[in-house]
Amino acid sequence: MHGHVVLQIARFEERRGKTYFFAKSVYLSVKDRDGELSAGMEAGMNEGFERLDALLERM
Repeated sequence: MHGHVVLQIARFEERRGKTYFFAKSVYLSVKDRDGELSAGMEAGMNEGFERLDALLERM
C-alpha cells in the first residue's frame, strides 16, 4: 500500500545441502497488514515465488 511502512526480513539458511528461504513482513498495524492482503499481496507473493522456483530450476 502506498505510503505505509513495512519491515521486510529475509533469511537464507543452509541445511543438509539445501538452501531454505525465510521471509517475514512486519506492519505498523493490523489495518495496514489487512489492507495489503485485501489488495492481492498474497497472490502476488505466491506468483513471485513460483517464478523464482522456475528460475532456480534452470540454473
